[in-house]
Amino acid sequence: MPRPAGASWRTYRRLGTFVRPYLGGLALVVLVSLAGTALALFQPYLSKLLIDRALLRHDMQALVLVAGLLFAATVLGFLFNILASYGT
Repeated sequence: MPRPAGASWRTYRRLGTFVRPYLGGLALVVLVSLAGTALALFQPYLSKLLIDRALLRHDMQALVLVAGLLFAATVLGFLFNILASYGT
C-alpha cells in the first residue's frame, strides 16, 4: 500500500533550517497577535459590565471606568494588530 501524500518529519526538519533565522521575529509576531486576539475577546465581557454594572445601576463611576477600559482595549488591540502586521 503506498504512503499517503503529505509532509514527513524529515521535510519539516529541512524547512527548519530556513525558518531558524526568523524564529525570534516569528515568535514576536505570534505573541503580539495573541495579545491582540485576547483583547478582542475581552471586549464582550467589558460590554456586559457596561450594561450590568453601569447602565442598569445608573453608576456614573462604573460607566466612566468601563468606558475607559473599552477604549483602552480597542486602541491597544488596534496597535497590536498594526505591530503584528509590521512584523510579517
